[in-house]
Amino acid sequence: MKIAKMSLVSALLLGSSAYAFENTNVSGDARFFYSTIDGSGDGSKADLFGKDSSIADAGVNLGVTTEIDETFKAGIKGYAVTTLGLEKQIATGVWSGAHLDMDTGDIEYPTTGWIGEAWLEAAFGNTIAKAGRMELDTPLVFTEGWGVAPNTFEAGTVINTDLPDTTLTAAWIANGNGYSEFLLTDTNGDFSALGDQGAVAFGVVNNSFEPLTVQGWYYEMPKYAQAYWLQADFSMSGIVAGIQYAGMNPDENLSTADDSTALAFKLGYEGIENLGLYAAYSTTDEDGDQYIGNIATRPGAGWGMQSKLYTEAWWNFGYVGGAGTDSVNVTATYNMPDVADFGLFYTNIETDTTAFENTLNEVTFTAGKSFGKLDTLFAYIYAESDDFNAGDAYSTVQFYLTYNFAD
Repeated sequence: MKIAKMSLVSALLLGSSAYAFENTNVSGDARFFYSTIDGSGDGSKADLFGKDSSIADAGVNLGVTTEIDETFKAGIKGYAVTTLGLEKQIATGVWSGAHLDMDTGDIEYPTTGWIGEAWLEAAFGNTIAKAGRMELDTPLVFTEGWGVAPNTFEAGTVINTDLPDTTLTAAWIANGNGYSEFLLTDTNGDFSALGDQGAVAFGVVNNSFEPLTVQGWYYEMPKYAQAYWLQADFSMSGIVAGIQYAGMNPDENLSTADDSTALAFKLGYEGIENLGLYAAYSTTDEDGDQYIGNIATRPGAGWGMQSKLYTEAWWNFGYVGGAGTDSVNVTATYNMPDVADFGLFYTNIETDTTAFENTLNEVTFTAGKSFGKLDTLFAYIYAESDDFNAGDAYSTVQFYLTYNFAD
């Protein structure tokens, strides 16, 4: 395991027991994720449950938050990931880039750990300031939670709720440990600069008319680009609807790249108990050069970069926000009491530019159930994409196990 300035266990104990704070909470979980596929990038033969066509990983996270006094609050969370030696037996691939030497792609650190969160928060009336390592959730810079360990940030945020039904947010985001290509975190969970000089974000969320939530965000990334995200979501009498409009404008003094925009719509119905039905459509301009998705997990060409557009695929990230792309997503969810939560997701993505033409179809079925503190999820993904597996259809089978420490 990588040795930091203090061990992971020591740091957590310092946060939880070195001070006799009464309002201290411990949270976390242990995870084991497995995925296997019968397709390969070059179309060569791959077998479901075969060692060379499977990935497996285990992870543990443990966090402590404590109220120091009426003004200050602190938190720390450590992450550890381990292959459990399964790369020698059943799966050559991993879910987390923390294991890898990114230059060679080899598993260099079968077991490793890092401090993913370590922050101090201060509350002054209706204003909360927070600084340190933390998770973030904004439309274009956010923590992705689908992996065995999430990406986090070194940042400072200020949130104010003085205006009625309005939340104002300002953030300076210096570093992150995100990585693309479905690896999510960089080697050993290491942090590096977000762009050349980090990013500044400003957001406003308003809910003055209760069924309608409107939000707007602006991002300034020095020596890179400016970006914006506008969104309105409506929910009343079982009907849900939404619209998104986003853009990314490269700095014209530094780049000849063209501006990029995306427009998305969503319509759904939740009026039947335990059932949800949704349809979404998005389109991006053909001439854009920037991907409309998570800036924090796109150090490369954008593959593996999740997007908050309504049409994002269940598993095949990295397509819907590309230039010249029209996407459709249809989703049905059903909670069968005392049995399981079921989901059926269909995504069609058509990309047509002078540089890239591609059609992707994905159908995903999920079934999830909790047994006390243990959450389980099964997923079957059927996909066909021109740029993968020689254009032939392929199947992916996944199992997720998560044991929650806290009640």
